[in-house]
Amino acid sequence: MHPWQVVSLGQAIPRGDYRQILSAHPHAVNFQQGELIVSVCAGNSVPGPFRVVLGANNVHKISSLRIEAEKLIVDDAVELPFDPERIYQTPGFPRATEDIVRKRIAAAAEEFHSLCPEDCVAGLVMGKSKAQSDFNRALAVCFRQGQKLLRDKKWREGVNCFKGRGLGLTPSGDDFLVGLITGLAWGERILDKDWSDLRFRLTKLIKGENPLQNFFLNQAADLALNQDWAEFLLALQRPGADRVPWQNRIMSTGSTSGADSLSGFFYVFDILF
Repeated sequence: MHPWQVVSLGQAIPRGDYRQILSAHPHAVNFQQGELIVSVCAGNSVPGPFRVVLGANNVHKISSLRIEAEKLIVDDAVELPFDPERIYQTPGFPRATEDIVRKRIAAAAEEFHSLCPEDCVAGLVMGKSKAQSDFNRALAVCFRQGQKLLRDKKWREGVNCFKGRGLGLTPSGDDFLVGLITGLAWGERILDKDWSDLRFRLTKLIKGENPLQNFFLNQAADLALNQDWAEFLLALQRPGADRVPWQNRIMSTGSTSGADSLSGFFYVFDILF
């Protein structure tokens, strides 16, 4: 028996073969099939609807994946059975009381802005660091301008101040925009608002040439969220629920990716509310 186990399997992943690698890192291998991205993740990752989480410390050497009804086949050799209870599906988001949600978002945003890293979008906009690099100073100016344009409902110009801006596989500005769409889609669903025209327009403006970022954007628009985001949002809807562990888990994602997404999530409610 192979020492790996299937920790979780995303319910939204179609059965079949995945062989085209988009990117590979110690903790994740991203397979691309058209517009679909399936991520094979190491065991410390949270479940997600398009994620396969394996009980392994690193996964970067995995070169292929086949998903069958009751097992996974890794690299055409390693068979990993899984039970139905290992299948992860994003929970639904019921309607909520706007006054409660507003208060809980405000409290969460206040805590986030006090703790967020200085080089995430919110930290740059607030000028948390007094010793910024020239690159980060330029980013901060661009992000501040983008927030002002979005607040003034100059959507195209505002999006362009974030789109593709920053470093890494998913730049900070793109992560901010994914968080913004997450907040917009979630608020629309739970508060019974009709923000669909704005959501469709912004999603179209945000999409670019990065297939991974485009897929994350589609997940956000559809609320097909990983466990950390899903539980964080559900906690915001429930008086007395503890959102802090999930907010902290998001904050710890990547170098600043999670904090960048939270920056966009909280900012969209400054616009909408």
